[in-house]
Order: sequence, then structure tokens, then C-alpha cells
Amino acid sequence: PYQRAELSTVPTVYQPWDLQHRHLPHLFSKASARYRDRLYRAYCQAAAVVVVPTGFVRDDVIASYGLEPNKVVVIAPYVATAATGLADARSAGSVSAGSGGGEPFALYPARTWKHKNHTGLIEALAVCRRDGIDVPVVCTGAPLGNEDDLRTLASELGVADLVEFTGFVSDAEMADLQRRARLLIFPSRFEGWGYPVIE
Repeated sequence: PYQRAELSTVPTVYQPWDLQHRHLPHLFSKASARYRDRLYRAYCQAAAVVVVPTGFVRDDVIASYGLEPNKVVVIAPYVATAATGLADARSAGSVSAGSGGGEPFALYPARTWKHKNHTGLIEALAVCRRDGIDVPVVCTGAPLGNEDDLRTLASELGVADLVEFTGFVSDAEMADLQRRARLLIFPSRFEGWGYPVIE
């Protein structure tokens, strides 16, 4: 699941999720973007096979790093809910995470990395409220440490009551939230795969 590797004389398989640093460089320090690009290029070129999640990433990796097309293969990642299904959550009963009052809510399952665009989501909630539409949103994902900044923004824009950060939730809780949510919100600026949409 990590985009790191080791250079070795042993044939290896490398799996870059995406080349986001090339498309959204403003979300990275210049040093970080250069570091990522140098390593990804080296790992891709050294690997016997490069596995990517989508055709988009395949085309991107080939064009960016000059790889032979037959070296790069698409293997879609496994999606856990495909096996467990939402029906299991129905029989398990409701879980405590998210919109405990039973009100309709939207779900955004994503850690608060910059490209996931929680800032844009909060700004959109403020626009909706100004137009007389309140959209409560449950945001799941293990904390990264910037959630307080997002809560402050929500407070400044008058929508703090509409945004709930639950932190990490279990598979059963996620399935239950997916079942109970009125809709999925996915304002991410860049994805190589996008698990929540597939789930």
C-alpha cells in the first residue's frame, strides 16, 4: 500500500498509486515533489513490472517516465465491501459513529490530505447554507493533525455544526455509515483510484 520500494538486482514489482505530485505540485514542497519524482522514476525503471490501479495511471506513468507499455499493467485494487456487502451492516444494527441523531447526512470517507479538498467541501457547505440548504457531512478517516484547522474554518464560515470528523472507523462502522448516508460527497482534486466511489 506504500509507494516506497527498494532498488535491487532481484526482479521486483512496483506499484505507484498515482503521480499526483506532477499534477498538483502546489500541494507539495518543491523538495518533496522532486524527491517523489526521482524515486518513483527510479523504482518504475528498475522494476520488472509496474502495477497501477487504472488505465489513467498507466498512461500517466508510461508518458512521464518513458516506460515500455508492456511493462505496465492495470490491476484494480480489491474493494473490501465487495466481499462483505452492505447487507451485513443491516443485520449488525446501527453503529455509534456519525449522525447519531438519525438526521440525513452526507458521507465523505477520506483522510484530510490536502488533495482530498476538505477545505473546498467546507466552503461549499457555507454556500449551500447561504442559499438556505443545510447539508450535514460525516467525514471519516484516521486523523492527520490538521482537523482542528478545518474545524476552525468551518466555525469561521458558520457551518461548524454541519461537519463531523469521526476519525478512523471500523469496516463494520463504515458499511453502516454507507448504508445510512443520504449521499456520498467526493470533492477530491486528484485520485489514482478513489476507493469510496467504488465502494
